[in-house]
Amino acid sequence: MGSSHLFAQSQKIIINELMAKNELDAQDEAGDHHDWVEFYNPGEQPQNLAGMFLTDDEQRPQKWMIPGHTEETIIPAKGHVVLFLDGHPETGVLHGNFKLSRKGESL
Repeated sequence: MGSSHLFAQSQKIIINELMAKNELDAQDEAGDHHDWVEFYNPGEQPQNLAGMFLTDDEQRPQKWMIPGHTEETIIPAKGHVVLFLDGHPETGVLHGNFKLSRKGESL
């Protein structure tokens, strides 16, 4: 899948990879397999995802805001952060409130 770009503090954050049908790959802190998206920070400074929005619905561009300003939402320089799209944001900071369609969709 192609890369998408978000901008934070004049720095790029790249949606590096995503998986909509995760059965054997990345696991969350409970050991469960969920849809996920990996963000990459190609810059020289850490970037915080907190306050940015993700959506799978063009009609709702602000469907889910990445919460908090915690260590979990900071992408180190040249580093990655994985966010699980499992529909259960109450599970933790890095869990989105929607899932990806296995049939394909935009993020």
